[in-house]
Parts: sequence; C-alpha cells; structure tokens
Amino acid sequence: MVRATNVGIDIIGVTGAAPSRLGFNNSGGASATGVGVSVVGTRVVRATNAGIEVYGAGTPAKPVRCAFNNSGGASATGVGVAIAVLSGSTIAFRATNVGIEAYDVSAAMTSCPTSPSGTLIPAGVQLQTGLGTSATGVAVVGR
Repeated sequence: MVRATNVGIDIIGVTGAAPSRLGFNNSGGASATGVGVSVVGTRVVRATNAGIEVYGAGTPAKPVRCAFNNSGGASATGVGVAIAVLSGSTIAFRATNVGIEAYDVSAAMTSCPTSPSGTLIPAGVQLQTGLGTSATGVAVVGR
C-alpha cells in the first residue's frame, strides 16, 4: 500500500498481523494542501497543490523520486490523481479545486534518473475549468 504525505510517500506492508512501514521518500515537493496518489506497477504518481511527481517503488525500502512537474494550476484545496493508458501513452489526470489537468508521464514510467528530472514530464494540459469550485479536497477516478 502507498500513502502520500505532504513531503513524499510511504510504502506500507499490509500482510501479517499488523501493517508495517517498509520504506519512505520525503524528498518530494512540499504540498501546502492535501495530496493524491495513484499506483501503476512499481510506479507511484503523487499529486501536490502545484503539480505531480513520479516515484519508482521497485525497491519498497528505498523508493526513488524520478520526475516532477510543478507547473500545474495551484489548487487551494486537496488534489486527486488517476492514471490511464491511452493510445500507448500513460496519462496522469490531476483534479484541482477548479478543474482537471492531464500530464503525459510515459517517459517517467520507464526511466528513473539518479537526480529527479523535470524534463521527463511535459507541462500539463488543462482539460476543463469552470466546473465549480470545491472548498474541500477533490478526487478523480480513471476508467
């Protein structure tokens, strides 16, 4: 299981009598509001109030922050993130308190440089605004 925090992610083992923290990475961009998380294979996508990040969690004890893009529209409340594979590209949909953005995270799903790369995730595309403002957190589900 993966838990997103205001500064990174925790990997939680849920087998056995009690859950245990297997590993963590707190090198993420600090999020002033709630965060969202989505998992595809060994990759974790974390949404923050400013954008998204991709972590490699193939080694649960030491997840690695692979890539980020903090050019998203600021969200005054929490955010949500869902992953979808469309026409061979892996797209992260980030929901904010005012709309929805799409990020192509395909390169970050296969490459994880030693230093987190801001170039693996191009700027997001704002898909929808004017949906009404959410005063609390938001969620998005891919299908």
